[in-house]
Amino acid sequence: MISITILNFAQGVEVLASDPPDPSGTFGLDSIVSTVLTGTTAEWKMIDGITGLTDDVDTVASVNNKDSAPAWYQYKPNVTNLDAESGTTCAANTPDNAGWIFDTPFGSGGQFNSGNWTFYVNESDNRVGNVGTIQVCVWRVTVSGGTINTYNLLFSHNDTTDVWDGAVNNFSFVSSQGTHSIGPDEYLYVEYFTNVTTISSAGAGAEFTSTFRVGPTYSNPRIVTPTVKIPEKVSFFITVAPFIPLMVLWLRQRRGLALIKADKR
Repeated sequence: MISITILNFAQGVEVLASDPPDPSGTFGLDSIVSTVLTGTTAEWKMIDGITGLTDDVDTVASVNNKDSAPAWYQYKPNVTNLDAESGTTCAANTPDNAGWIFDTPFGSGGQFNSGNWTFYVNESDNRVGNVGTIQVCVWRVTVSGGTINTYNLLFSHNDTTDVWDGAVNNFSFVSSQGTHSIGPDEYLYVEYFTNVTTISSAGAGAEFTSTFRVGPTYSNPRIVTPTVKIPEKVSFFITVAPFIPLMVLWLRQRRGLALIKADKR
């Protein structure tokens, strides 16, 4: 009975360890359409690593100089987005299928260890006078029918670098996090925003743009996470394994005593 139980749990570990494969901890932001989120064209992939990333400059937040600050504009992949969000925090917004998703689900579940998440960004804009930062929202989601079904915000981070300076900003920022769990068949999903706190109203009304660029030409924008840990059901049995011979001996002794008592009767 004990052997069969251990074998059963050991087989479970084999499944968990191979499905899904452990990500490397580097998630490259690519310009390839997701095969999981298919509801709109504004859904791109995160890939494991940065090998094979493709260049793109079609993700644009467009801010009119007659708009009012503060305002949040989402960087929607492959879209020039002119519309500010109604909410100005990740918690006040729901994931809208216009971000980057790691197309491989987390199988039976997993956990990001505590540590630093590093976000590498390349941004280019044409407006001096605005003040705005990059905000990232990190979610775990399930998908149904090509769109996000359920979602939970893992965390958000608002960097302090002002990117609205009429220049190219190639930089990284760090968010220190505790452990984060990914449930069965959930996906890692991120959205990026420009959090504009000052809008320069000088001049006639016009659109000014901030471009979120991806690809090797633009220093491979990516997310580097702590390691991903897959739960191992067998860990308890590994702990008690040295005591199994004693347990078997004890069971045999009990059985022997029971047979002796039966014979006496």
